Amino acid sequence: MPSFSPGAQKVAVAPITISPAGLNCHSEVFLGPNATTKVATSGLKAFTSIGSGQLVRHPLVMPSAAGTYRVYVDVYVAGQLFLAYVGVEDVQIVSLGLSFGAMSASRGTCPSAIGWGIAVLSCNISNPHSQSVTQKVKIMWARYSKTYGQWVSCDGQFVAVRENCLCTQIITCLLNPFPLTLAPSESFQFYYKGYCNPDPADPAWTPCVPALGMNYTFYFWLEDEAGNKSSEGVIST
Repeated sequence: MPSFSPGAQKVAVAPITISPAGLNCHSEVFLGPNATTKVATSGLKAFTSIGSGQLVRHPLVMPSAAGTYRVYVDVYVAGQLFLAYVGVEDVQIVSLGLSFGAMSASRGTCPSAIGWGIAVLSCNISNPHSQSVTQKVKIMWARYSKTYGQWVSCDGQFVAVRENCLCTQIITCLLNPFPLTLAPSESFQFYYKGYCNPDPADPAWTPCVPALGMNYTFYFWLEDEAGNKSSEGVIST
C-alpha cells in the first residue's frame, strides 16, 4: 500500500484509452472513503482522446488527516460519465512525527513548600522532514514506589504492571498536551521549571506540580501523536 505524508503534493498519472480520437474528455482522480465523498481531488482535467492509450496527469494534494483512503478515477466524454474506476490499492496517509532528543530530568526544591521536590524537565525537539510538521506533544510519566516495591497507576493505585500516564498534574502550570509546529529543520527547546508562576493574589504561593514525594522513582518523557518518544529522564527521591 503506497504511503504518503499529510499535505504532500503528488501527481497521479492515469492511463486512459478512449476511441475514436478527437473527443473532448475530462478525468478526475480523488481519494475518499467512498465514491461520493471526495477528501482530496485533482479536479477535472481536460484532454482530447487520441484513439489509443494515453497518460493523463492529475496533480493532487494528499489529505491532511492520517488514515487509509480508496482511490477513484472518473472519466467523462462530452460531459457524460464514461468510466468510474476504483484503484486496486488504497493510499495510506501517515502522520509525520517529530524527532526527540534525550529528556533531561532533575530534582529541584519547591520554592513555596521546601519539603517537596519538583521535576525540572528539558528536551530538544526537532523536525527532520522536508515539510512543516504539526503535532500535539504529551508530557508523560510513570511512578514506582520504592517503599512498597510496586508501580503506581495513573489514578494513584498500586498495580503490578507499569502504567504510562499523561502527566495531568502538570496541566496546572503547562498545557498538556501542547501543540507544536516546526518548519523543516527547525528545532524547539522544551523546558519546564517544575512550578507555576506566583499567584498574583498570593505572591508567596508558587504551586509545584507534580510535587515529588520521597521514596519514589519517577520517569518522565515526551511523545507525539505519531508515537515518537524522547528517552526517559529518571528522578529518584
